[in-house]
Amino acid sequence: MSATTVWSCIQSYRTSKAQDFDRIFISQHKIIECLEGYSGKDEYHGHESGPSGGPESPAATINLDKAIAYLELNKPTIVQEEKKTNSMNHLQKKSMSQTDTLIQIIKDTNDLGAISAKLHSKTTELKISQPWYDIRLVWQAFESKYREKKGKSPLKTNYK
Repeated sequence: MSATTVWSCIQSYRTSKAQDFDRIFISQHKIIECLEGYSGKDEYHGHESGPSGGPESPAATINLDKAIAYLELNKPTIVQEEKKTNSMNHLQKKSMSQTDTLIQIIKDTNDLGAISAKLHSKTTELKISQPWYDIRLVWQAFESKYREKKGKSPLKTNYK
């Protein structure tokens, strides 16, 4: 059996517990990911000899109880979820701060030839993994500055 099948059996035979886990884990993907580490996932949990939703086998009852106990032991805590959220917020803020720094270089520099060199230098200094011209907002700011300097009308884009 796979982790997906074990989860399917829990949903069929232990509906209220499955609903509890849906709320705790937030997504079924995370539940199945957790069950991948469950050592008894290859044992009989139901569905193999009978149709889905049929009567529960006595052998499957014991294995389902073990799978549920495993999920209970490995459920994420609120603190873990908050750490992930805070970490993502920090990464997003850092990325926006770096983008804003690069855009400010474009605004402050009037020499088009020097902009590229300064941006390259700054991305190296900030240890940004992608080149400045691959960052959509930075490229859009550079393109606007370039078109302004060359006397061309601004492009109509959906960049925001």
